[in-house]
Amino acid sequence: MNTKTKQIKKNKGTDKSRYITYIIIGIILVSIFYFVFYYKSFSFNSKIDECPDIINHISLYKYISYSIRGSSINGTDLNNYQFEYDTCHLYYLSEPIGNFTLYLTGNITNASVLAPVNIYDGMLFVPLSSPSPNPNNISNFSSNYLFWGGVLAANSITGMQVWVKKFPDQIMTQPLVVKGLLYVGLGSAYGSYYKGKSSNGNTIGISGLNGIAALNATTGNVVWYDPTIVSHMASFVYYNGSIIVVPGAGLGKDSIFLYDLNATTGKQEWYTFIGGYSAMSSPVFFNGNIYFGAAEVSNYPEFVGNNSTNLLTYNDTFFALNLSTKKIIWSFQFNSSDGTQDNSPIYYNGIIVTGFDPLYKLSNNPANVIITTNLAAFNASNGKILWRFNEGNGKQNIYINLPPLTAYNGTVYSDTVSVGKLYAINITTGKADWSFYTGATSANANVYKNHIFISNDNGTLFVLNTNGTLYKKFNFGIGGGPENLAFIGNNILIYGLGNRIISMPVSKLLAS
Repeated sequence: MNTKTKQIKKNKGTDKSRYITYIIIGIILVSIFYFVFYYKSFSFNSKIDECPDIINHISLYKYISYSIRGSSINGTDLNNYQFEYDTCHLYYLSEPIGNFTLYLTGNITNASVLAPVNIYDGMLFVPLSSPSPNPNNISNFSSNYLFWGGVLAANSITGMQVWVKKFPDQIMTQPLVVKGLLYVGLGSAYGSYYKGKSSNGNTIGISGLNGIAALNATTGNVVWYDPTIVSHMASFVYYNGSIIVVPGAGLGKDSIFLYDLNATTGKQEWYTFIGGYSAMSSPVFFNGNIYFGAAEVSNYPEFVGNNSTNLLTYNDTFFALNLSTKKIIWSFQFNSSDGTQDNSPIYYNGIIVTGFDPLYKLSNNPANVIITTNLAAFNASNGKILWRFNEGNGKQNIYINLPPLTAYNGTVYSDTVSVGKLYAINITTGKADWSFYTGATSANANVYKNHIFISNDNGTLFVLNTNGTLYKKFNFGIGGGPENLAFIGNNILIYGLGNRIISMPVSKLLAS
């Protein structure tokens, strides 16, 4: 056999070995792909029922299955459809985000964030509000606006501002983004765009230009605007092509009717009589129903000059309403009580929990009113009350009585400005497992990797173990507003009563 023949046979042997190697590598790759696909499919289908994400749509990002909160949940941009992501207010999104500090400067001086932020299609959307003036320091209302607000859009990776849209009132609703449109409500704690006479004959001036706006999420341009004479501080629900609006705080028909707006055109399509207004009670949405609190219209405070007259004959009502029939399923009235119109309730495994504040000590000055903070749990189907829990007494807060609630793993978490304790309450029995003193707090808690995170009004961020003991605490100088800290990917977003947003790895806070 000559040398050339030997070389050909050698090359054929080498080629055969190479082909076998390729086949083996291919089998390994296919096996890995099948394992990953099967694992993701299994996780996707193991969705828990306690805190449903509600929406089954494909976002611009893939469905990513994650187990951050202890159970597998489908993670995507589902926060676009209701307040704080899901029915339990566990605000976690599997979206890309970078490390940055975003300063809220520009058109609105000393802006704060008084509602949850939102992330959609690589953009961070921030609701902005100017500082709230003290009504006791205002000599007279004038025709000038007391508030300014807006929406700021930033790149979610770099934190660089893309656009900002300014409005002549605070933005206290979470930006809701659906199919490239962003929806916000204009309104403040001081009422409506209204000129007229109050009950004692004094003139009420203009606090802001209220309404509901739809913006192009890419450019910030206004697509449509629906002016109202009531403040919109409760976040919206997106349902079947419509924006669901609970009655706003103020005067007129918009303060007693729940209605919808066509999400594309802004035209009203139907309305339902409620008979009361919702201040900051963002409805929780589950299985075609919404649940929210409202107060009698007669209880709306009239701020006139240096005096603040608050009609102390409260009767708050909690509602369950079906969005298909547009009818109230059930309602429950809390007599001589307040706060239900401020509290954003939670739904957990067939149970609805909301807050209410029976009046303990009356005063002509709302800042000196003493209230008793309570929680109430209902059967979500029939409205049967399951339990009540008393958190204690404290001074009424003129901005918000009851911050939103949070539920996780059979426990509801509640903190308040008046009492200043974070309570962990068994959602089945209504008994407290533990409490932790935080000081006055307008924010609600969030849960991440078996730790509880909450910021008080002074800017202290507490990280607790699930048994209620302190793990760590920090102070970033950003007080918690009426929203919770958001967890995006592996980062935490710290924002609220400050002029900046910090995005940083959660691992830095959890490190030993």
